[in-house]
Amino acid sequence: ATSYTETFETVPVPKDTAVAGFTQAGITYTGFAGSPTPNVFVTSPGYTNYGAGLNPTTTSILAANGDEDILVSFAGAVHAVGFDAYYNGLGPGTVDFFGGATLLGSITYNGPAVLGLAGYVDAGSSITSLRWTTTMGGQLNTGIDNVTVAAVPEPETYAMLLAGLGLLGFVVRRRSA
Repeated sequence: ATSYTETFETVPVPKDTAVAGFTQAGITYTGFAGSPTPNVFVTSPGYTNYGAGLNPTTTSILAANGDEDILVSFAGAVHAVGFDAYYNGLGPGTVDFFGGATLLGSITYNGPAVLGLAGYVDAGSSITSLRWTTTMGGQLNTGIDNVTVAAVPEPETYAMLLAGLGLLGFVVRRRSA
């Protein structure tokens, strides 16, 4: 399997500036809520609106102005995804994992403010997106960081590898004869 982690330390948009969305390394981040328009933004290290002993932050974090409703879409086949979740504790926080239009799984948190880990693994089908939705983000932010995705090679890739190894074995055997 191959994996990639997005830390948001280098992004193609200005930090601390609301944008409709952006794409980096085949992952698209799109805002569906926020104020005054749907947005996402990447906070600079030192941001102080997360609460619960998480201030000031030491890394860049993906958030939104206002309530967070962020769609994270993957360009390729992803079979496992995880991320650090900054949850404000002011209302329910939910992350839904999708394979196309099909809901594969969901995690809902409704408790005190925390920095935790959320993730999902599905070896049977591809995860195409996740949606992070929380409330009261205008009062105290929520966000995600260190989005890690793992892709398992498709069966066609294994078939090509086996065919190549078989051909190589045939050539070596023929030369030794």
